[in-house]
Amino acid sequence: MKDNKIKYFTPTLNRIESFTKVQTFTINAPDHHLDKCSVELKKSKGQFTFETISPILKGIQNHKEIQFERATEIRLINDDKTLYLKGANYFVNKINYIEHHSKRSRGTINALSSSAQSFNSKPVFLRCVLPLGTENKLDLKDFQKTLFRVGTATSLLFACNVNEHNFELINCKKDDFHYFIMDCLEPIAKKEFQKKCYNIILTIGLLKGDLIHKENYILSYKDHTLKEPEHIEYMSMRSSVFSNQPLITTNPYSVRIFDEDFERDENGMISDAQRKKLYDGIVDVSGEVFSKLATLFCNHEKLQRATLLYILGHSATLEIRIPNYYVALEAITSYLAKTVDEKPKRLNPIKDKNIASELIAEIKTLILKTKKNQELDNDEMNIDILMKNIDRLNSPPNADKLAKSFEIIGYTLTDEQFKIIKDRNSYLHGSFIKTKEEEDGRFRDALHISLRLHFLIGLLLLKNVGYNGKIINYAKLWSHITGKNIEEEVLVRI
Repeated sequence: MKDNKIKYFTPTLNRIESFTKVQTFTINAPDHHLDKCSVELKKSKGQFTFETISPILKGIQNHKEIQFERATEIRLINDDKTLYLKGANYFVNKINYIEHHSKRSRGTINALSSSAQSFNSKPVFLRCVLPLGTENKLDLKDFQKTLFRVGTATSLLFACNVNEHNFELINCKKDDFHYFIMDCLEPIAKKEFQKKCYNIILTIGLLKGDLIHKENYILSYKDHTLKEPEHIEYMSMRSSVFSNQPLITTNPYSVRIFDEDFERDENGMISDAQRKKLYDGIVDVSGEVFSKLATLFCNHEKLQRATLLYILGHSATLEIRIPNYYVALEAITSYLAKTVDEKPKRLNPIKDKNIASELIAEIKTLILKTKKNQELDNDEMNIDILMKNIDRLNSPPNADKLAKSFEIIGYTLTDEQFKIIKDRNSYLHGSFIKTKEEEDGRFRDALHISLRLHFLIGLLLLKNVGYNGKIINYAKLWSHITGKNIEEEVLVRI
């Protein structure tokens, strides 16, 4: 117990509660119509809301006087505190009149700070807190954790490193409300901290299937204890994504097939041998694997976007999901081919560059000669389009480029998996499943393809960073929905 790290959360959560309680302020915005007006500020789910009353100006009511320029600096002042925001974060969305003399405006504020700029520029100790509500959607149960102390009790944290900054991730609960906390153990600039926190959340979203980032608080501290916060900042972000489609699990019972039963002993309990078999190859996500993923997303924007597309695809309709997956797959394979492939092999139909160049030049000469001899104008023979197509004559097939990435990480595609990859162009260009079956069969075929792609993308990302555990094979798990006869394991070791 004495050797455990000590963490402090109560002052942080108290500061958040104080920051979010219903309060009335006076607007300080010199030379603006709302200057010195009273405003009531409330914290609702996912944003702050405001209500203010101002005098009606004579003339046509276009309401410009109650809006702010994006760069305008606004202060909200009362006896207890001063809060700061920019005009870009102040949104009026409802207006009504009080008799003939006053105008009531209501709206939302999506960013608010207790500091004008004190921790915006210089490196300081920072903590990010995500409010989750009554359900813990960022549970770290599948991650390797270490003990720490909270008062006289102990709890668990997950440690990782993102681009040379050490982070600790903690699940925290006060009363019945859950929070997810990210602590940086070294001083860090706020923008860099925000970027790394986002990629931590993205990495969790990849592994757990849910991307939770609707809102957060960033707090600054004087020292590494992160005990007493100096300043607090609130930011509303994009909506969270809930898919209930995690890539990994450390609970094999959570992915059992409906008609499957387990070997049991004489007392009806699952046998030790069966339990050992179930847990074989199942591992908690290590700090090393997690750190590599988060750092990869932080350093490579294309991979970051590909992973976001992948997660967003989980909860999209199949018409959107499948193209999303193909775009994500292409971005990931492009990265692997350019940065990971130690023995790049030309996939072009003509392997010799010189021969290919000579052939392309001859074809171009023939095209120009034909146009001239036949006296064709540009409408009859579009040279620009032809030349662009000829330049791509020796480009490798898309399917071969996509398949090469699996070879790079040491995975052999099945014939079915290669066919699905080969069909990429059809789905990106608006086609959908072609089948003679009824509409239900069309849905089942599309779902099966999406589940195969889900597996392949997850495999590429995790195997590339050295993960050697099992991932969920939804094509098998949901085979009762797709109607496919799949002789595979639900949890596949990669």
